[in-house]
Amino acid sequence: MAGHLWRTAWHRHSRFQMAVVGLGVGAMLGGVYWASWEGLTLVHRVPFIGPLIIERLVYLLTLVVFCLLVMSQALVSLSACLRSPESGALVATPSPPASVFLCKTSEATVVAGWATAVLLVPVLCAYARVAGWSLSSLVTATALVLPYLAIAGAVGAVGMLSVVRAVPRQRTLVMWGLAAAALRGVYLLGRPLWEGRTSTGTLTQFLHELLPSAGWAMSPWWPSQWLAQAWLSLTHHRPGEALFHAGLLVANALFAGWLVWVVGHYLFRGTYLVFQDHAGPVTWWSRRLARVARGCWRVVDGLLAWVPQPARALVLKDLRLFWREPLQWGQGLIFFGILGLYFANMQRMGYDLAFAPGWKQLVTGLNVMATLLTLGSLVVRFAYPQMSLELRCAWLWGATPVSTRRMLLTKFWVHGSLACAVTEGLVVLSNQALGLPAAMQACAVVMVGWASFALAALALGLGACFPDVRESDPAKLVSSFGGTLALVVTLAYVGVMTACVVVPWYGLAAPRLLTAQAGLSMGGEPWLVAGWAAPAAAVGVAGVASLAVGGVPLWVGARRLTQGDVR
Repeated sequence: MAGHLWRTAWHRHSRFQMAVVGLGVGAMLGGVYWASWEGLTLVHRVPFIGPLIIERLVYLLTLVVFCLLVMSQALVSLSACLRSPESGALVATPSPPASVFLCKTSEATVVAGWATAVLLVPVLCAYARVAGWSLSSLVTATALVLPYLAIAGAVGAVGMLSVVRAVPRQRTLVMWGLAAAALRGVYLLGRPLWEGRTSTGTLTQFLHELLPSAGWAMSPWWPSQWLAQAWLSLTHHRPGEALFHAGLLVANALFAGWLVWVVGHYLFRGTYLVFQDHAGPVTWWSRRLARVARGCWRVVDGLLAWVPQPARALVLKDLRLFWREPLQWGQGLIFFGILGLYFANMQRMGYDLAFAPGWKQLVTGLNVMATLLTLGSLVVRFAYPQMSLELRCAWLWGATPVSTRRMLLTKFWVHGSLACAVTEGLVVLSNQALGLPAAMQACAVVMVGWASFALAALALGLGACFPDVRESDPAKLVSSFGGTLALVVTLAYVGVMTACVVVPWYGLAAPRLLTAQAGLSMGGEPWLVAGWAAPAAAVGVAGVASLAVGGVPLWVGARRLTQGDVR
């Protein structure tokens, strides 16, 4: 399958396009390696506890990646196994359901895990350099990622199939579960407002609270712990222990494959038929919800009364599709909710206290990077395929008063506005929790606003530049040439925007540029003497980068749609 995908990409795209993507991916991996090596080296130099912190970070990294892989596999498996037209054709054949489910799960694992595996390699190489591994140890540790991905793929696929089979019969239970989770999130988000901080503000106390918090990631029940323990055993020159955990990974990967086969044999065909029954049982509760939903959409229609009618209909159509697709808003709610909880609890963890000059500036840059990376991944995952899916019905757009170019621009404003509303709220929450000076807060808010619209324009513009009307699976569209290019450019752009947020203020906060002796201060922090040249230049660079990254693809995509418009 991988060979077929490679041959298809090689014959469908020009050598120049493949070379550009290859160079972009190589530069991205080089940047990930350099950043990982610099960070691990800095942590390793911490006296006495540096190696211990790195070990805890390895456990946390493998667990977080495992959870993300499971979630991504569940989403991709839902499209590949239950929504793909190919699955319907295979279910109607005499092929065993277990074989069909196993093949589609393997395909989804490759689609969902290849990017994660590629990004893990430079991080692992950086860790190998810091830990002093040999080449054979590095090759062994890299090979152990394959059973790790297989286990995550099996867990995601089996969990998806079980949930889809159970949800139509337990809708009330699922609804109450979501309500309870929302109330719990509201409580956690507001708890810092009535509870005091727990950190004393010293670096020692901060590390004392950080290290025990990673203990739950070291549970032997996590597959991620087996991978992390194998890596650490190679670091401590314990080949027997490394071999044991490697065997544990391989054995459980084989068991996971057998479990996928068994679940597919008993559940796949029935679950596919249940999933295709879109109507579901009509109850008093469902009728009441439908009546409330119609009232809410009337209110939204009234709020958009200032928008011209054709564009308003298109906006309402996109909003309705977004609301009816729990995979989109559910994934965004989870990731942005986690960031919101983290930002709201930064004061309790003592992040607003200056452990060193430039600490707040560095934390602000990391928060901006996390927010933009989350937004970029979601935009590439869900916004990029939309143009290809819309252009599959090009004949329908020819009968409407809305041109494909206007459709592209309307989608840009809808996605950009929603993304800007979410990211600006998170950045304002982060800035207030850290107690930053007003000038730096304004710069961060402006840059994140530009980045929100630029990332939406990038994904939609490249989707219009490289449409694939023959493919109906969004996951495969994201893994195409255009989707890969969008991901590479997104990562590079996020790196530039993070540098624009951090470098001027972090550099100006260095001791050589401070005049604490002069008594100049703002907001309780030492103020800057280098003037506004560096921040102003950073804002200018961010504006030019946003215009280039978002404006150029959007303009090219709109031009291509105009030249090939069915109208």
